[in-house]
Amino acid sequence: MGLYIATTGAVAPCCEYDGEIGHLPGDDLAALWTSDRWESLRADFRNARKHPACWKCFEREDHTRESIRTQLNRAITGNDPSVMAALITKTPEQPTYLDLRPSNICNLACRSCGHAYSSRWYKDAKAMGATTAPRAEIRSFPTPEDALTQTGPLVDKATHLYFAGGEPLLMPEHRHLLKRLIAAGRTDVAMSYNTNLTSLSLAGESIVELWKNFTNLSIEISIDAVGDRGALVRHGFDWEQFQANLRTLVSACPQARIRFGVTVSVMNILVLPTLIETLVERGFAGPHSFHLHPLQQPDHYRCQILPKALKVKAERDLRACVTRLSKDRGEPYDDLTSMCEAVIEFMWAADQTHLLRRFRRRMAALDQLRRENSLETLPELASILRPGLIDRYQIWRQKMRTNSLGQ
Repeated sequence: MGLYIATTGAVAPCCEYDGEIGHLPGDDLAALWTSDRWESLRADFRNARKHPACWKCFEREDHTRESIRTQLNRAITGNDPSVMAALITKTPEQPTYLDLRPSNICNLACRSCGHAYSSRWYKDAKAMGATTAPRAEIRSFPTPEDALTQTGPLVDKATHLYFAGGEPLLMPEHRHLLKRLIAAGRTDVAMSYNTNLTSLSLAGESIVELWKNFTNLSIEISIDAVGDRGALVRHGFDWEQFQANLRTLVSACPQARIRFGVTVSVMNILVLPTLIETLVERGFAGPHSFHLHPLQQPDHYRCQILPKALKVKAERDLRACVTRLSKDRGEPYDDLTSMCEAVIEFMWAADQTHLLRRFRRRMAALDQLRRENSLETLPELASILRPGLIDRYQIWRQKMRTNSLGQ
């Protein structure tokens, strides 16, 4: 039902699809929509076959019972079996759901991200030999006007739109599409965002003034930690500016459904309770304000790389956090409890401690390039950031494996 256009020009059913079905510029979007390859993918789902390129959703569902697939099915069909049956039976003439990411323009360089999704990553990626293109900015369309020409007719018919990036609020293509919708009177279309909310204006034009026109608006705000930790994990993040922008958004767009999207990784799982409690205590968040999603790639940032002792601590602290909130606030935090339990289950699902060295090397490389100090900023990770301790742990682990195989 959906069509995703990546920052690189790749075209796929959604952002979690591992690969692409077409590419821009070059391919025709209408032709791709009914192509044999896309219909083959649909046939797999119609016949309850797990398509290998969709492994991310299936992995999440195995451990967290939620994925982009289940969330979109629920949002688009309203859990109405007859609507789902109609969509399954026949391919819609045009995409019902559009995920548009016309460029990689972004003002942050998150450690778990890369050049394909952030123009600010280019300098570091070049130094590390990991660039996606020969320039900082990557665009899926030659110009913003071309993006409007090609995607405008699809936007006119879609019932659900999703904007991410890069950082969508910094993209002129995004503003053009909003103005097109306003001019057409389609201000009731379901619009969802993933934004870092670090900037609310582009060329002097406020995004909240455009958002005021839309009645079905969901905004997921990405944040992984507060203060200095937040700035290290998401390079360029300013905690004070973030809070000011959040207050502006809440005041100007009371109709918006706001939640906080937290990418749970090895870098923040041990301080996740601090983030959650800070947002609640400052009046920004409530029982239904969080979306916790375990990081899957790059795999050396998965929370599964933690040694057992730190996993035990993370589990204990997360459960204590939810219990404390429910008691102090006098209301159940059932949604957050379920998400925390899903994160805990994912964390314990695999032992990926063999990736600790790769994690340490990547953190050290970025520390040097960005003149940051992970050990100083993330003291809770001292035992896995200190090379000597990691080396001793890996030697011990290999010895135990060898002994086990020998027996």
